Amino acid sequence: MDKKKLERKSTPQGEKKVEKVSYFNNERLFRWDMNEDAMVTEKLSEGIRNFAKAEGRFESKTKVKQ
Repeated sequence: MDKKKLERKSTPQGEKKVEKVSYFNNERLFRWDMNEDAMVTEKLSEGIRNFAKAEGRFESKTKVKQ
């Protein structure tokens, strides 16, 4: 087992502050911001597709045979 010491690449002091935004009553802003971030849009789509696949597999395995 290699016991190399890991080099620190970041520090808590170097973190960027991210402004928290509430979308509670602003669906238009939520949709705009979500579409501005390609990774968010792609990961959400990927999750929905994978959920649909899993649901189909679950339904086919639990179907009652008559």
